[in-house]
Amino acid sequence: ADQGYHRGAACGEYAPYGGGCSDDFQALARDLGLTSYDNLFEAIYKTDSHPAEYDTEENYPSSPGEIPLSQAGSLFLITSFVFSSILFESKLPQPKMSIFPDHAKLVQHFIGVEGPTGIGGEEPGVIDSVLAIGLWLEHNNRFVSGPLEDEDFLQHLQTLSLLSANNPSPTLRYAAHVFTSSILHAHPVDR
Repeated sequence: ADQGYHRGAACGEYAPYGGGCSDDFQALARDLGLTSYDNLFEAIYKTDSHPAEYDTEENYPSSPGEIPLSQAGSLFLITSFVFSSILFESKLPQPKMSIFPDHAKLVQHFIGVEGPTGIGGEEPGVIDSVLAIGLWLEHNNRFVSGPLEDEDFLQHLQTLSLLSANNPSPTLRYAAHVFTSSILHAHPVDR
């Protein structure tokens, strides 16, 4: 009776093979208004501080729209949407991004925030998402959109190199190494 179906861990329901959970996830995200890349990137780069847990009750959000989105959660949604559009051929458009300046800005925001000595110690899911987006951009030859300063190029390369050297996960180290090498060999001056 279960032939051709699997029990989806995330869905909790029987779904036909081929991404039933992904479809459910995207439908839920769409219903909650979380499919706009502009809103997700805005949540990532928002500089306002989130209200503290011990704040007074009158400062609590009074509607769902007032609840701030998680920065890492927004990154995970973007990564999920990108790869659902590839693996499951979902109808969501892919974000308009390039390695420079967009991915470099993501790396700056999530990797090495505590300084160069902390690079590689970030949450594995965050590192995985940042590298996955970067490798997707590299695979699609989306290197530069706009001017590229040598300082920005070298800073991005240094951060990724430290990530490839310091991360405890061999898989993430390898992904960072491949991505760093691809950026180094694709430098616009060398083309």
